[in-house]
Amino acid sequence: AFQILIEAMAQRVAVVGGGVSGSVCASLLRRQGFNVTLFEKSSFLGGRASSRKLALKSETGNIQAQHVDVGAHFVKVSDPRFKMLVESPLMQGILQEWPGRFGVLGGASGAVMSRFDVQSTGMFRQRKAQESQEQMSEEDSAKQLGEMRSSAMNFCRFLEGMSDEKLYACEQNLSEALLQKASVEVLQDTEVVSATFDPRRVRWSLAFGGGFAGRHVDDFEALVLANHDPGFAAQVLGDLQSCNVDEELSRPEVASVVSNFIASLRSLNTTRRCRYSLAIMFPKPLSGLDFDALAVHGSSEVQFLCRESSKPGRGLGVEVWVAQSTTEFAQMLDREDCEKKVAEKFWQAVKALLVKSPSLSVPEPLSMQVYSWENAFFQNTLELNAPGETHNDAVTFKPWALALCGDYLSSDQCVEEAALSGLMAANRIAGWAHGAD
Repeated sequence: AFQILIEAMAQRVAVVGGGVSGSVCASLLRRQGFNVTLFEKSSFLGGRASSRKLALKSETGNIQAQHVDVGAHFVKVSDPRFKMLVESPLMQGILQEWPGRFGVLGGASGAVMSRFDVQSTGMFRQRKAQESQEQMSEEDSAKQLGEMRSSAMNFCRFLEGMSDEKLYACEQNLSEALLQKASVEVLQDTEVVSATFDPRRVRWSLAFGGGFAGRHVDDFEALVLANHDPGFAAQVLGDLQSCNVDEELSRPEVASVVSNFIASLRSLNTTRRCRYSLAIMFPKPLSGLDFDALAVHGSSEVQFLCRESSKPGRGLGVEVWVAQSTTEFAQMLDREDCEKKVAEKFWQAVKALLVKSPSLSVPEPLSMQVYSWENAFFQNTLELNAPGETHNDAVTFKPWALALCGDYLSSDQCVEEAALSGLMAANRIAGWAHGAD
């Protein structure tokens, strides 16, 4: 459905946010002829799926540059729509299969079980009624599914799906690769602080903060909010509703739905959860740990461990691991007054976890780098789609030429859901250009 052929057109579209959903949306629209500008407030792209090109010093003192994923460490391709997108000309060749060794590490025992074995037990798959000795009620089934998805071990859906489901990785920054391939105009270090709609001209105007404070850019014919900020989306929608002149959206029953949605966005915004990532460079591979990515069970500090050196295009002779904190530990790390202390405290937590494995030799790291995801995850999502539904992957308002996309709208916070949300937003805007509702 996303392969819509549209004549080259002059419509200007502003996409706010350079994470996965914004990058997918912007890239698809650009390839369909739209004049797209993407605004990203930070100096890097990718959001929670971002990577950094680190200058790492080896044991011999040589400096080597290597891409390191500091957000989501893998991509799953389980939805047929996402599979079509991955195989499309836009994304073809960007993702490569990661034939790694995946497992679950016991936070208390140090024992490791393979991901295949964990998935094969069915503990992270919704059990079918015929697999149970007595049929599960709908309530029990929903509870089991909710517990599965919210488990700390199920980082970015690491343990969901079929036991033979593949994982993928990108040699470089995923969002950068998409935007470059589609030739999208990207403005980084550019924070959008307000968006104003002119109903008479059906145009959007954006105002900026930071170094561009006081500046405006006008005449965008559509706006996409993909900045993972439901509070900002609520602000924009609230302003629109207060001065709304559209007859359909002014109907009491419709206005009530929009008001409730705005309230939900504001409530969601209060559940932001920070995370930390720690990139660790070792002088040699970790002897005795025959895995490349590990979900951690039973730890209040470390949620996920990943051997970056095992990913496609990353094996440069430098042994780099990245640890992902839990939200609880991130709150403790926030109290430290400098980055060096955060890195050291995080490393001690990782080391304490690894040394529990009797066969594992843990050398001291050559160097470390810590990263903070200030808006990493929300405690909950809006869950606008029931399981199996897809029509609310993105939320759009045609009279206002506005689209909201991001995985916080769905039930899962992962790369695939973010991409599907950006896909739907692009399709809706492209449909408006053809007069579709």
